[in-house]
Amino acid sequence: MDTSLGATKRPHASTPESTAAYEEQGNEKKRPCTEGGGGKKEETKVLRAEDFDEETLKKELNLAGKVGDLEKALELFDVSKKKGYQLNQKSCQVILHLLSGGEQWMELVESSANFCELSENPYKKSLCNRDKELYDYMKSAGHELNEFFYTGLARVAAICGDSEGALNIAQSAAKIKGKNKARLRTFAPALFAFCYSNNVKRAMEVENEIRRLEVQLTENEYRGIIDAIVRSKDTKYGSYVLECMLREITWIHHSTANSLARYFETYHERALEAGGETGETPLKYKVSRDCIVDTTGLCCGCDKKLQLLDLKQGEMKTLAEKIGLLAGKRESRNDAFGNFRRWVDRHGPFDIIIDAANVGFFGQAKGGVFTFMQVMELHREVKMKWPNSKPLIILHAKRYQHFVRTSRRNEEIMQELKKNHEIFATPPGSNDDWYWIYAAVHGGVNGLLVTNDELRDHIFQTLESKNFNRW
Repeated sequence: MDTSLGATKRPHASTPESTAAYEEQGNEKKRPCTEGGGGKKEETKVLRAEDFDEETLKKELNLAGKVGDLEKALELFDVSKKKGYQLNQKSCQVILHLLSGGEQWMELVESSANFCELSENPYKKSLCNRDKELYDYMKSAGHELNEFFYTGLARVAAICGDSEGALNIAQSAAKIKGKNKARLRTFAPALFAFCYSNNVKRAMEVENEIRRLEVQLTENEYRGIIDAIVRSKDTKYGSYVLECMLREITWIHHSTANSLARYFETYHERALEAGGETGETPLKYKVSRDCIVDTTGLCCGCDKKLQLLDLKQGEMKTLAEKIGLLAGKRESRNDAFGNFRRWVDRHGPFDIIIDAANVGFFGQAKGGVFTFMQVMELHREVKMKWPNSKPLIILHAKRYQHFVRTSRRNEEIMQELKKNHEIFATPPGSNDDWYWIYAAVHGGVNGLLVTNDELRDHIFQTLESKNFNRW
């Protein structure tokens, strides 16, 4: 671990807020001045870190973490070692978070890439192996060296300009099994360190390791690689990266669009240099800005119809099966979800799935009343516009029963919907989200979902599927 742990102390930026915060916490005790013109000025007695007892020191350390005061955190760390105080894992993680750049770690990695030699790196000089000290302290204290800890060490190494050290640390974390296994953020410091130093070959080797762990890159990592390709003019991996983005990224920010434009412009320039205008090397790309794409997918920039981003039928089937298995485990009450899957197999697939809970509360203030008639209005609109469609309303049993008991007419409405297999009441204790998402995916390429749910709940995060995100 020597190469990966040799790292630095980053200077912190002091803020007025941090000073004020320490005063509020009792870091300074003030004696009021005496009244009258001849009174003495207010005197201040400053408590030094050495004067803190163990509990006060831990509180001050947490406060340093909140205000981003690395210098204060390291001072308190030194005092705790000198006085024999036992810092818990949380306190150690506060120090490591600050040591590894906090929320600004990527900017620091980029800044460190400007130094050709490690000896010239000011972060390397200032951090002075403080991460190694923290590592030794946590190990001797018996604290768990989890994925968060390895990620912090990798960031410190990257900030110090040690790209290989950051990768070594991530590879060590990759050997951890269970809940603390390596994540994308563990390898990201090495990936970005190589990108910022324009070492595209090594960056792609890191990308390969990440992919072997079945971890998916995000738009941020792909943009970093594209930018490195542009700066280095090494387009060897360009087509591969673009194909990966096409499969895995469904929407990009303006910054990524600008990076892609620069990539295509670079490719265009290299083609011209190779004799593209004479026909020896045909120009492959042309960059057009402010293009308009009509509702059919036709792009005015290239006069071609763009490919629809959607899952293939086989991918839809696989995703539906995965959702069904997960939901079956979560909704184990009397095989409720299994009954629903069999019901969908008999009467589906359905074209338009209506999330009744969202539609019924739509347009109301917080604490509003569920209105089933809004659901029925949408249902009638769907039937009028698409008479050959098969809509399905997903409604919780509690709301179903309440609507039926309200009037005889309401009961007749529900009976008609049930007769046509256009409504399904989820049983008590079930989460209806699983039901409408399964029915929508089961509908295949023609399945549409009507909801204002942004699908950010924890149940959707458990899917961890690129196909789900693409859907």
